[in-house]
Amino acid sequence: MLKKYWFATAALVLSTTVFAADGGGYLGLAAGMSDHSNNGNLANKTGFKLFGGYMFNKNFGLEGGYATTKSSDDNFELTADSFYAAAVANWPVTGAFDLYAKAGLGFNTFDHGGIYGDIGGGQPSTSETSAMFGIGTRYRFTPNFSVQAEYERYHSDTGLISAGLTISF
Repeated sequence: MLKKYWFATAALVLSTTVFAADGGGYLGLAAGMSDHSNNGNLANKTGFKLFGGYMFNKNFGLEGGYATTKSSDDNFELTADSFYAAAVANWPVTGAFDLYAKAGLGFNTFDHGGIYGDIGGGQPSTSETSAMFGIGTRYRFTPNFSVQAEYERYHSDTGLISAGLTISF
């Protein structure tokens, strides 16, 4: 009989700890419009992102991801690939709605093409590590499924405005 109470008490304490932490891992994907500030007049702007992270509690976590953005017109094409690692600060506004910000490092590769291929110092491809930041909002339909909208800047000239889906586990 005592074992049953001990087991029930231990289960209650552990479940309370898990719910109080309100953390865990997540994976997601997003798509949107690229923001290449040096090439603002380019017509075709697309971007995609895969990401994952871990929230240590409801306010702080770490995230890593890969984003690719592309801007082009008839004469020029710029593709930027970024791997990033960032700290995430989350503000739960309501039970289902959050605002968040992130900051970290982006590891960027730029491919330049077309008749203006001399952009990027005359090199068809350049690489650079730089600070990255982002802001966004998330709405959770269930504890494990959410949608988000965000703006991220991976480099001084490259950003992504996106909407995406996130699965938490």
